Amino acid sequence: MAKHITSEELEGSTPLPTPDIPSSPAIQKARARKTASEEAEPIAASESVSPSVEIDIATPKPSRKAKLKSGTAVAASPPDYAALGLDPEKAKVAEGLRQESLELGRKSTSTVFEWGRISAALHALADDQAHYGKLTKGVLGLSRRGAENYERVYERLAPHRERLVRVGIIASGLYELATAEPDQVEEVLAASEAGQKLTVAQIKAMVGKGGVTPAVSAELGGAAGLKARIAEKTQVGVSEFMDAAAVFLEELLVALDPYRQGKRIVVKDTQPAFIYPARILREQLEWLTWRAVPEQPGRFPVSHEPVVRGDRWHEVWQTLVKLGGFESWPPAAEVGPWLNDTVVPQLLWLLGDRAKKPLAVVNRLAAAAEAEQAKAEKERERAKAEQKKARQKAKRERAKAGKRGSREAAAEADHPAATAPAEDDAAIAAVPNTGDA
Repeated sequence: MAKHITSEELEGSTPLPTPDIPSSPAIQKARARKTASEEAEPIAASESVSPSVEIDIATPKPSRKAKLKSGTAVAASPPDYAALGLDPEKAKVAEGLRQESLELGRKSTSTVFEWGRISAALHALADDQAHYGKLTKGVLGLSRRGAENYERVYERLAPHRERLVRVGIIASGLYELATAEPDQVEEVLAASEAGQKLTVAQIKAMVGKGGVTPAVSAELGGAAGLKARIAEKTQVGVSEFMDAAAVFLEELLVALDPYRQGKRIVVKDTQPAFIYPARILREQLEWLTWRAVPEQPGRFPVSHEPVVRGDRWHEVWQTLVKLGGFESWPPAAEVGPWLNDTVVPQLLWLLGDRAKKPLAVVNRLAAAAEAEQAKAEKERERAKAEQKKARQKAKRERAKAGKRGSREAAAEADHPAATAPAEDDAAIAAVPNTGDA
């Protein structure tokens, strides 16, 4: 029977060496694959290469690609930038952009804008569209069309980025919005901010690219039906309000044309055209953004108040109140600066992208004034030329007259006898003839 050895008997003993048992061929191959995999891991985000760091642009692309969460395949190591047609300086910039793209995660609303920023920066390095397609494929692992979609979102929807991220418009919906008109973008944003979770098909329908029925009917009860009803009101009200504000701004810019030319605004001629339109704009803004609040909890009457006081929307409302009162305008000497330096900038902020059309009237007026000035200058130059021509003609006439007088005087001096016989004959004829008597 084998003897049982206790733990006390093992204390202080020397451990036996571990025998070196050779691995099987399968285990050795697995270890080799693991080692190769570890050596080919992508560059960590903390080791990203900045544009100012020297890189080896001749490093060949590895055969394995790192698959990002966003679904975009980007090479784990820098591509051959020389083969992509970039000099060392541009290669540094491109590598910095590539490293930034490696840090982006899945395609969310926010990261779509970041991909657009990177794509736009890479576009600036390209010689032409064909070269751009080559760069997007080699540096970002994107097709040219995909990169242009990102770039279009970044450039055209930048003014709405914060609102789009807040409501979480899906990436494919952003591509549709990037080609829409400003009022259509505003309509989609208004519906999303009212609580609707819009699909791509619904967004396409709202921007005029297809037809689809609303996800939630306003005929339904509950919070969803109420939000749908609010969305309907918003779609109509926002468009009408923006249209009215655009007309108001355009007419105001026309009225301020004399002020831009250094003249004073005549209040009695300017004010009447803006009183009632300002009141309508104020009421539309209240209807869209204010809420009903009981003066006492749970009791009537009810007053209407802005949801937020002191923000820029409230400032616009206060300006509209002032514009809508005959007695609330500033003194006559201050009307021009007030309209030009306070009212106009607030309306420009209110309209956003839609301010471009009203602003065009300023360019037209400036062009017309410049043309009128050029015409007046041409008339002055023509009048000056005619006056100069008349003076020169009179001078020539005087010179001719002087020369003619000089010639006649010289002729009389050269032939004095030519006139004497005639005078003698006249004298003889005047003497009476008495010989016959």
